Amino acid sequence: APFELIPYLLGSCGSVADARETLYRTNVIHCNFSEDLPVSPLHWLISDREESVVLECTKDGMKVYDNPFGVLTNNPTFDYHVMHLNQYMGLSEGLGENRLNPAVSMENFSMGFGSFGFNGDFSSPSRFVRAVFVKEKSVCDGSEKESVNQFFRILQSVAMPKGCVMTGNGEYEYTRYSCCCNTDTQTYYYTTYQNMAVRNVELREADLDGMELCNVPLEE
Repeated sequence: APFELIPYLLGSCGSVADARETLYRTNVIHCNFSEDLPVSPLHWLISDREESVVLECTKDGMKVYDNPFGVLTNNPTFDYHVMHLNQYMGLSEGLGENRLNPAVSMENFSMGFGSFGFNGDFSSPSRFVRAVFVKEKSVCDGSEKESVNQFFRILQSVAMPKGCVMTGNGEYEYTRYSCCCNTDTQTYYYTTYQNMAVRNVELREADLDGMELCNVPLEE
């Protein structure tokens, strides 16, 4: 079932290569978690230190894509996002360059002209482009604190404030939480919409060999 896939892969694979081989022998079935929750058209990002792949289940079957960007968002499918990204290959972190008519004097009257044309809407394709750009241009000193801080800055660039996006049933779609994990220390960091302070949970403090789920209170 879709809700069993990630625990299954994490429990049986030690790398993306292992996961790729396992997926060739796996069928993801149309099964919901409960009668109150419909089956979601999920897209899965599977990564290790060396590589990243995307798994999608469509009417054409299960698709596994190499993902050199390490970024994933919602519909449409991943191959569309990669194709769409080609339109933004000229983006840069520097100043704009006059390629229209070098004989005419043109000036950068603002910082950021190198990324002019960057879409600021909340559609899935635009958020994918923003996430790739900000991630690729990200600079930090590599320390734990700086890396975690920079990670949440990257996600903030694609976060949705409540009120800006309304679903078809009249409800607002917004970024409820953001999270990351340091795989060296097994420290889980998270923020929520109600509290943007970064909190952390030390996963090694749990009984990792136990058979019971470990619940940690959400700090609000």
